[in-house]
Amino acid sequence: MAANEDINVCYGVVDCHATCKLEPPIARLGNCLAANNNTEAICCLADNNVVVLLQLYQNKTEPATGNDGVTSSKPEIELQRKLQVQDEELECHCMSTDEKIIGIAGRSVHLFTSLLNCINGEEINLSYVPKSIAITCLDKVYNMAIAGSNGVDIYILNFTNHKLVTRSVINLHTGLAIAVVEYSRGGHYLAVATMDGHLGIWRNSTQDTFNTSKDFWYAQLKSIRITSLKFSPEQNMVAVGCWDQNVYLYQLESTEPFCWVQKKLEFNTGASKVVNSRLPGMFVQWSNFGTFLIVTTAQGNVTTIIIYNVEKKFSREVATGDTIKGIITGIDNLRNEYILYYTRQKTLRLIYL
Repeated sequence: MAANEDINVCYGVVDCHATCKLEPPIARLGNCLAANNNTEAICCLADNNVVVLLQLYQNKTEPATGNDGVTSSKPEIELQRKLQVQDEELECHCMSTDEKIIGIAGRSVHLFTSLLNCINGEEINLSYVPKSIAITCLDKVYNMAIAGSNGVDIYILNFTNHKLVTRSVINLHTGLAIAVVEYSRGGHYLAVATMDGHLGIWRNSTQDTFNTSKDFWYAQLKSIRITSLKFSPEQNMVAVGCWDQNVYLYQLESTEPFCWVQKKLEFNTGASKVVNSRLPGMFVQWSNFGTFLIVTTAQGNVTTIIIYNVEKKFSREVATGDTIKGIITGIDNLRNEYILYYTRQKTLRLIYL
């Protein structure tokens, strides 16, 4: 799949109108954007050690015409708040699956218990800088997974007097360096990627123990490093994006025994056998209704977005000539699905599916 600056746009692409100065995205392998399920509240990890909270409004400006001639309402982005941690270089961030908690991590994990008011919760000091964090709420108990240098640290958190308080800490995969952690939207599953290409999926627990023999499945992938994990909205599939531009898809086969099977993907991502620092990694996302798997692939400084209909097994390139540093999906007031992505050039663009 050849990539160049003149990639044909197949869907309506609209630049978002920002009422504030946008910060440059962080230079990391991870996704610089996190959002709630309807993508109205957006959390952006910026390059100057700042986490920026933005609000997306769909219909506040005049209609705009995309690159393919499709007319749609031009979205507007407004700044809500900036979060900055002093004397600490930030590495990753996340938004909880119930959309109530923001976590940002460097040498410590800082938890904020309100999206817009940003009430500061617990600060957890670490002996390492995590590559990834994820937070979910299951049965009114919060679990936070931290990708550590010596396994995954699972913090069981109670929400007491409007604050998160650590109840217990569980360590999984001791002895392995972890690259990515990701909870499913409903919080029932936790996916873990190690630095050596292992993929593990846990059945989540609100207890203080995890059953390795009953609630765990794993596979060894033929890729150098996993850079992105994302469960489908129904929680029955998980997409895996890798640094070498390979993408994998696994589906839940059975719960007893706990087993996931690989599904064949009918599209080419331009996977490379040689990995270098110019490759930004691959991001994977799902459309809100779970119809499409969204994949970003990179060749040089050019990133292409591919959408893939999992059921009908067809794919299409939908953009772009930009270097994409973050990507999320959402749904507007009329229940139209879209992709929102952020470029290295500090541009937020929206693509309707």
